[in-house]
Amino acid sequence: GKFDIGLVDLVDQQHRQARGCERLPQLALADIVGDVVDAFLAELAVPQAGDRVILIEALLRPRSVAIVGMSSKPKTAGHMVLGNLTLNHFSGDIHLVGRSGGTIEGRPVHKSVDDLPLDIDLAIFTLPASNVLEAIEACGRRKLKVAVVFAAGFAEMGDRGSQDLLVKAARA
Repeated sequence: GKFDIGLVDLVDQQHRQARGCERLPQLALADIVGDVVDAFLAELAVPQAGDRVILIEALLRPRSVAIVGMSSKPKTAGHMVLGNLTLNHFSGDIHLVGRSGGTIEGRPVHKSVDDLPLDIDLAIFTLPASNVLEAIEACGRRKLKVAVVFAAGFAEMGDRGSQDLLVKAARA
């Protein structure tokens, strides 16, 4: 059957562009995403099947996206995510969050996650690892459904404790 990877494909594209890698074939990415979603749901331990579907839909087919960590400097990770959403005609609402505020590409930039509207489907973090916990906690207050974190410096660098704190905050 078909597997519509939607935003996951955009995120993969952004990730690979940032590292100068070639794209994986779509089927391989679909297999990887399937494994990641299975692990995500097992780790999250969402009890109701309907709740699981809502989270998967929010991840793979979001109606609204917040890019957290926008910079006024072009060619940063946040700009790459925004560019990919625009290039691929994402039709949902896009909200930007960055310390400096202002506007980027005609879109207002909120200074804090706490300034976002309630119930955004997906937050994409392009922040330094040291700022992610605070942003995750703010996302909980704004009832964001799912977050994707692009930051190094957690378990892959030997800091399992910080990663565990993020998971605990995300579940709260």
